[in-house]
Amino acid sequence: MRDTIILSGVTASVALALLRNARAGQEVLARPWPAGVPAPFVSVIVPLRNEAANVAGCIGGLLAQQYPHFEVIAVDDSSTDGTAAALRHLAAGARRLRIVPGAPLPAGWTGKNWAIQQGLTAADPAAVWVLTVDADMRLAPLALAAALAYAGDHAADLLTLLPRLELGSFWERVLVPHAGELYTLLVGFMHQVNDPASPVAAANGQFILLRRAVYDAVGGPAAVRGEVAEDWALARRVKAAGYRLQMAPGRAILRARVYASLGQLWDGFSKTLFPAAGRSVPRVVLTLALLSGYGLLPPIRLAIAVLALARAPAAPERARAARRVGLGLAQVLPLLALRGAIDHYLGISPGYALTYPLAVLLGDGMLLWSAWRYVSGRGMRWKGRTYG
Repeated sequence: MRDTIILSGVTASVALALLRNARAGQEVLARPWPAGVPAPFVSVIVPLRNEAANVAGCIGGLLAQQYPHFEVIAVDDSSTDGTAAALRHLAAGARRLRIVPGAPLPAGWTGKNWAIQQGLTAADPAAVWVLTVDADMRLAPLALAAALAYAGDHAADLLTLLPRLELGSFWERVLVPHAGELYTLLVGFMHQVNDPASPVAAANGQFILLRRAVYDAVGGPAAVRGEVAEDWALARRVKAAGYRLQMAPGRAILRARVYASLGQLWDGFSKTLFPAAGRSVPRVVLTLALLSGYGLLPPIRLAIAVLALARAPAAPERARAARRVGLGLAQVLPLLALRGAIDHYLGISPGYALTYPLAVLLGDGMLLWSAWRYVSGRGMRWKGRTYG
């Protein structure tokens, strides 16, 4: 009985902490750049490898930004799917867009870091800020102006934003909300990232706005050249050097659909889970124990209690089984409330809260798979290349 009560308390506490984190941070709202205020020059770098389907949406949105001083540098990382042709079509008459054909990938570099390095080399020396954007991002016309204003308001040296996620398939709605929870447990909470006194550092590689001088001071892309989770590695270097990080929701100005199928979700998240954990096996074990303890064990115990109640032959046994059902509900309901609140925030039907145990089971599997692939030296396959 005591262990059940303790587990109920732990479940409720973790659920509340994760819910607070999901809703943490001041939302970045769309707003124009203030009239009469000098606008710092921004170099926007977009690494592209086989992203023909995303060129128009991402690059087109960047070129439509309502901000006076910026350039867009699209780095074609040896694409084979028509990305280069899509870029050339879009570049006709687009004075702000420059296309950089990617050079062969050097040993020890990941493709994304090498593409960003080439973009940075080609960037205008007058750039005060560098913005790196993934191809799956879609920016509202005022996104760049709003992000720069927000960074200035919060004295940020690195600003990273979380987009509104577009979730189309069943597996996206099951796994993506839990993936955010999983990364939070592995890396840290948003308020810790934004606290200069906390060593916790993280960033979302889909959208990182960084002062060029700070980028150079911490070694640029070369300093994290071999990191698959380059966003967390870069954030850690920036914060360790004494610069200020700021993470915030950018749902009003950014949107993205990251992965669609279960296979894409598994490969995409597995690629970065173990690196996000700092390649720490003890941290992985602790996270797995915590996830299983509050995400899988309570539903299992509730199911066992319900079966015992259904089979109880006499009143005393039924009373004991009913108490176990009540305690099981006390453990499971906070989980359902957490997942329901997060799903509501993400625009998902509350009914998907019932898939929480499935999400935890898949999340445990992805984390184990990621750790095993890296620790065993097999690495992860991504876009035709093997890393780690």
